[in-house]
Formats: sequence, C-alpha cells, structure tokens
Amino acid sequence: MSPRYPVPLLVPLLLVIFLMTFTVRESAAEMDGVATGWWSDAEGNNYYGNPSGGSSYSGSSGYSSGYSGYDRLGEAVSQALSNWAEMQSRYSQGYQLTSQGDKFLGQGDFDQAIAYYEQASSYLPENRAILEKLNRARAGSLNKKGKEYHKQGDWANAVAAYQQALGYNPNSRDIRQNLRMAEKGQSYEQIRQKDWHLKQQMAQTSRELMQKAETITQELT
Repeated sequence: MSPRYPVPLLVPLLLVIFLMTFTVRESAAEMDGVATGWWSDAEGNNYYGNPSGGSSYSGSSGYSSGYSGYDRLGEAVSQALSNWAEMQSRYSQGYQLTSQGDKFLGQGDFDQAIAYYEQASSYLPENRAILEKLNRARAGSLNKKGKEYHKQGDWANAVAAYQQALGYNPNSRDIRQNLRMAEKGQSYEQIRQKDWHLKQQMAQTSRELMQKAETITQELT
C-alpha cells in the first residue's frame, strides 16, 4: 500500500494560487493607474493621485509598478515550489526508508530495522508512526538479547534487558512474561547461592569441630 502524502504538502500549492490571485490584482490596479492619474514631479519622483500643480504625467511609472508586481509573483511562486519540492523529497525518502525498516522488522532482524527507522525519523522527526515502529524494533532487539542471557542462566543481565525492552514497548505481553520468568530464575539463583554458602559454612564448622575433637582425644590419651 503506497503511503499517502499528508495535507501539509497541499499548503504550498494553495499559497501559490493565493499569491497569483493577489499579485495579479495588485498589478492590474497599478497598471490601471496609468489611465487614472500617475504623475511625476520636477525631480522625477513618481506619484499616484491628483498633482498639486506644475507636474508632468509619466505613464511609464505605472507599467514599471506592474512589472515589479509580476516579479514579486515570480519570486513567491519559485520559493513556494522550491519548499514544496523539498518537503515532497523528505516525505519520499522517509517513507522509502520506513518500508525497508518494515521488511526487516517482519523478518525479525531488529538491528537492521532500527537503522532504517532511525534514518527515516531524521527525514520525518514528527512522524509518530515511524517513532512507534522504531520503539518496537528497539524493544524486539533488547528482548532478543534478554532471551540469550536467559538461556545462559545470566539472570541479572536478562532482567536488565527485559526491563529496557519494556521501556520501549510497555504493552508487550511476551516481554512481560519473559521478565517474570527471568526474575523467578534470578530469585531461585539467589536462594541457591545462599544455600550453597550456608552448606559451605556448615561443612567448615564441622571440620573444625572434628579437628578439635581429635585434639582433645589425643590430649586425654
């Protein structure tokens, strides 16, 4: 499905139409002034209205004003079209990169998806859909790392990875379930470690008591 360009792309075109309408009307009014009272004083300054006296009519001033109106129109149209082309290019680049990110996300290649989504976000930083996909890819990558630690029995790193993943995708049931299992594994490991240390201490105490008993027996004999 091809992406739709958002409404802001239509704004420059509407601006062009408005500027064309406004400037053409302005220019026409200025050119009409040639027939209704453009005049110049003795110093060559052009004015519009009733001369105060002793002034000569200068028809070229009206046409010059008209031409300047068209110049302003051309500059405005050129700038608007340039802005529109730049915006269209950014959206095109952003959506192409997003499409590539979607492909890798679907394949479970989260690191590649992250790279493309980050590039897409640089073109369209305010696009929420791209940001949501980027967060999902980051969560997927961290969840995958958590599973690797999980298999190794590295519960502390597994828990840390799952917690970071939830920060990017807090609604993921899979990540929450993985986190609970890792936390249980971490708790069991802590209990096992405590039990092991306790047994070591008891064994050490037993050896010390045996040595003392042997010493006492030797002294008595």
